[in-house]
Amino acid sequence: MSHGYFPTRRVLLAGLATVLGAGVLPARLWAQMLVSGPEALADALKGAVPGQVLTLAPGDYGNLDLRRFKGEPGAPVTLVAADPGRRPRFQRMDLREVEHLVLEGLEFDYTFTPGDKIHYRPFTVVDSRNITLQACLFDGDKAKGVSDLDDGFGWAFGLGVTDVSGFTLERCEIRDFYRGLVVARCDDVTVRGNDLHDLRMDGMNFAQVRLVTIADNHIHDFNRSVNSKDHADMIQFWTNGTDSPSSMITIVAISWLRGGGRGRSRSSCATKRWIPGGRGRRCFIATF
Repeated sequence: MSHGYFPTRRVLLAGLATVLGAGVLPARLWAQMLVSGPEALADALKGAVPGQVLTLAPGDYGNLDLRRFKGEPGAPVTLVAADPGRRPRFQRMDLREVEHLVLEGLEFDYTFTPGDKIHYRPFTVVDSRNITLQACLFDGDKAKGVSDLDDGFGWAFGLGVTDVSGFTLERCEIRDFYRGLVVARCDDVTVRGNDLHDLRMDGMNFAQVRLVTIADNHIHDFNRSVNSKDHADMIQFWTNGTDSPSSMITIVAISWLRGGGRGRSRSSCATKRWIPGGRGRRCFIATF
């Protein structure tokens, strides 16, 4: 009876070195790195390869600004919290021409600064493809020293997504902003299992979008400036300024409650709106 062949540790290591040298081992099996601090993260991102997993230690990381940064289909670059109970914290995010990126368990913390406009977007994704945010916190701030109508209420936009194909926001929390989520000129969008609350104005805004699924979200407890001219909606589809319809939209299992928040918020799903113009009458919201 043959007992088979059991290689020694030295043989195993030599074989592994040969495989690595030949570039056979997939990058995702070895490209994992523990990162601590903004300088270390900047260096790690410079050398990141498709499939890389950067595990971030707790702490402040400043701004996450990426340009022309790319993973690959099936091998995204991932930034993930080492300890979900102590999130790595960013003060600003600007992703442009980024592809195949996953952000998981991170905190995006906006602090009001005098001079910030109410439509300021501290956290944006623009001109990108296949971006996923999971279990992240978008933590806003209240205005101070602006006016009696503004002070003490959420300021800025929580997350702005523009000209993106393939975007997922899942199991995230957005709180204490003027508006929560604003998505424009995007397709293949999934917004699932998120918690939005303590917002002054709208929960979610969409304009000129296609192939959108909005499911299992909890939108509640708005903090409205009731004496202002705000027109708060939980979900709203914009038509002004668009030149093609929003289409193929699925909205299911939404929990929207006023709760203990201030003022009344409207539970809004846009209906078809026909707008006369130079190119004739057109339907700008279609196929829900």
